[in-house]
Amino acid sequence: MEILLLCNQTDAVAFSLYKRLACMGINAQIVTAEELQFALWTHELDRHANGQTEIKLQDNRVIYSKELKVVWNRIRYFPMDYFKNETDRYYAQNEMAALYISFLKNINKALTFPVNTNSLSIPEENLIYLKYEAIKAGLPVLNYYFTTSPRWQSPKNMIPLLPDKKSISSFNKKAVHLVWQNHPVTFSEKVSELKSAWIAGNEIFGDTILLQNNSLQKLSQNLKKDLVEVQFSKTNEGYKVSFIDSFPAYAPDEVIDSLANQFTKKIVQTK
Repeated sequence: MEILLLCNQTDAVAFSLYKRLACMGINAQIVTAEELQFALWTHELDRHANGQTEIKLQDNRVIYSKELKVVWNRIRYFPMDYFKNETDRYYAQNEMAALYISFLKNINKALTFPVNTNSLSIPEENLIYLKYEAIKAGLPVLNYYFTTSPRWQSPKNMIPLLPDKKSISSFNKKAVHLVWQNHPVTFSEKVSELKSAWIAGNEIFGDTILLQNNSLQKLSQNLKKDLVEVQFSKTNEGYKVSFIDSFPAYAPDEVIDSLANQFTKKIVQTK
């Protein structure tokens, strides 16, 4: 095995990459979180606190941590859905995550990016953290303004982020920007269009306007991710980051091809 892809069973991006590697003649394997949680794990520590992990899957495939060369981790959490009791399921998820993190630490040198536990064991993105990293990287981010007393009007060049509920749809049609006083409201900059950029390792794809920003590469390095999608919205001050997805569920073909080529080069570097 030259490349190991770790993902959840619904991860279309990982499976697309696996097929691309197979077409290139690369000896790659894909293992899902759903398989790992039913596998037989053996985790050992020597007297120097160096760990070794052996994982025997139900189909008799065996993963030896010491033999791994290039590993791409896309697993964030283990669903453990067969635990019907919520408390039991939560406990099992944490136990499985702790075991998995120990395994990742053992293979840190083989990982395409060193393990970052911030994004593990959670099924959703922490958008505040992601935007904070974007600001640190030097990217412009949409301005927001929160108030508990909007006084019947919006700040200049901003609109309220109202909940999308049918019960208030008729009110919104009559007074789109009218917000009741003493009602907590978050305002956002007005935007006119949306563009996306894809960070795939050391390459960036997307609209030429966005590719001119060198801070995108720095964001990927800050997040310790090989694949990141960054959405930009057009404002009066130019394009600003409106959303970041560090586990995108879709990636264009050229992005998949780029990752496949970059991972194959890592094989040569490890020999």
